[in-house]
Amino acid sequence: MEDIQFSKINVDIIGAGGLARELLSWINKDEHAFMKINGFWDDNLEALMPYEMTHEVLGNIAAFQSGNVLMGIMNPHVKEKILEGFARNTSINVLSFFHSSIILGERTNIGKGVILFPNVIVSCDVNIGDGTFINLGSQIGHDVKIGNNVSIMPNVDIGGGCVIGDNVFIGSGATILPGVKIERNTRIGAGAVILKTIKKEGTYFGNPAKKIF
Repeated sequence: MEDIQFSKINVDIIGAGGLARELLSWINKDEHAFMKINGFWDDNLEALMPYEMTHEVLGNIAAFQSGNVLMGIMNPHVKEKILEGFARNTSINVLSFFHSSIILGERTNIGKGVILFPNVIVSCDVNIGDGTFINLGSQIGHDVKIGNNVSIMPNVDIGGGCVIGDNVFIGSGATILPGVKIERNTRIGAGAVILKTIKKEGTYFGNPAKKIF
């Protein structure tokens, strides 16, 4: 029987920093990712100078006017602003990328422009908003609601029934206990343990986590 050949779609990555280059790496390593990356779009070329880029930086983000894109931006507020601009341009198609190693439970609803890195586990009855990024090995419990433009770093454990507001950043190895709600625009530090609901936005560190800023 003749092998079926699948053509890859052309995609650009918004951002060219560490997260964007990681994203490119996982796409290249995943035989089920039928994407051909053209290059990066980034506004901070000076910050990229120490790195050897395997793909061309094609220009500033505002210059991108049409085509398929993946979001390689970590900062939730920057990501939100870019996606708001793209939403006004019908020629730009914001794609999602789910690595083939992830596990998704039943009745999981996932928005537009979501990135799920390898070995992410999402339980049942979970809602994930637009523009959200979940890094390596993080676990999302049942009945969790995650807002738009959230960035979750590696090995984060979010317990069942949690509600994560828009534009939240959760650092590596953080633990969010079941039923906790986190106010929008909040930053959770690496390794923090969140025992109770966070009602005031800010930056939280420690075990148990306390508001630092």
